[in-house]
Amino acid sequence: MVGDIIADSLDQDTIRYLLFINLEKYHETIYRHSTQYFVVYINSLTKNQINKILNTLANEDYFISYVDMTFGSFLKTILANCLVPHAIKYKNIILQPHETDRHDDDNINILSYPYEDSGFIIRSINGDYFSLLLSYKIESLYTDDEDLSFSLNAIYPSYQSVLALPLFIPETKWKYLKTEKGNIFESLGLVDYTTDELRQVIVNRISQGYLYNLEYLEEYNVPKFNVSLGLNMLSGGIRRVIVSLKYLNESNHLQLITMY
Repeated sequence: MVGDIIADSLDQDTIRYLLFINLEKYHETIYRHSTQYFVVYINSLTKNQINKILNTLANEDYFISYVDMTFGSFLKTILANCLVPHAIKYKNIILQPHETDRHDDDNINILSYPYEDSGFIIRSINGDYFSLLLSYKIESLYTDDEDLSFSLNAIYPSYQSVLALPLFIPETKWKYLKTEKGNIFESLGLVDYTTDELRQVIVNRISQGYLYNLEYLEEYNVPKFNVSLGLNMLSGGIRRVIVSLKYLNESNHLQLITMY
């Protein structure tokens, strides 16, 4: 995803503060307006890939800095609302969208970045398909309830508001998780929590994320999905925890499957 930092609803002093407290700076910059900065957002990178990119860009004057966007932040929320899909890299192939009336065999580099100069092969597909099937939204601290509800609607025909659904955590499930995955909950300071307290932690964070790995479990006749939570650790820092939930239509509530 790419784009200028455009956030008309915020004053420039606020944007400047949120930007500079997160930066790992490589070159000096004089901040005049957020739109002077062009952002490239890349996901699914290994540490070696990140280091290779940084080492390659380190001597380029236009490269100001980078920011680790693994976990949620106000800056990440700003970027979630101003960046747009650009391309997907698969091995040595760059896949881009093209106009809806263009033939797929054209494989045009419509964005005009010199990928070929670096040995990449350009492939392109209908922009409608790219937008629907291959693009994604950056996680925001303030997720749209409709986004979450439509996600659940993709695997279950009855439209529901995920945020309005009660969450049930069986006592037996919580005891099992503390026994089998106690180190996770100890590091997060949750091991002594009751099921009600744990439920509140999960519910509070569902509104700050998206639904992943949605599937319909035919054997049990229930839809299932995951939520990724960034939780504070007792030792400092943040730990990403995956919460797996299922939707029970008859009782109209969510139930915890596992956490890891």
